[in-house]
Amino acid sequence: MSLQHRGFTLLELLIACVVLAVLAAVAIPSYTSYTAKARLSEALGMAVPAQMALGEACAGNFLDGADNAKLSLPVATGFQTSKVVSSIEAKGTSATEASIKIVLKSFGSVQSGDEILIDGACSAAGIAWSRARGSRAELSQLLP
Repeated sequence: MSLQHRGFTLLELLIACVVLAVLAAVAIPSYTSYTAKARLSEALGMAVPAQMALGEACAGNFLDGADNAKLSLPVATGFQTSKVVSSIEAKGTSATEASIKIVLKSFGSVQSGDEILIDGACSAAGIAWSRARGSRAELSQLLP
């Protein structure tokens, strides 16, 4: 009668553990970066009504001095139910310039109070928005 042993050797188990550890070391930072980018995209999406209202103010020649109240937008701090955004402030800084400031809540590598800034230039053709930039270099790298 032959004796058959079934199972894994200690060496095989150690190799499997090492492979799993390497995969986790690569996957976890990628996942956290992915989730932070998704939340920042959500924050930028929440600013679209402000961009549209400022675009209408540009077309109607009442951009100078425009703010959330004049643009019929929620008050800047009216985003407390959001998991991502603390406030969104839209401003017409002159007759030809506008800005949007999005203040973020803490998630991933984003710190509470970090800001996304978007500038707009009004012309006869409408308003042209610059690429969003962050208040920190790390935040700017995560923005789409």
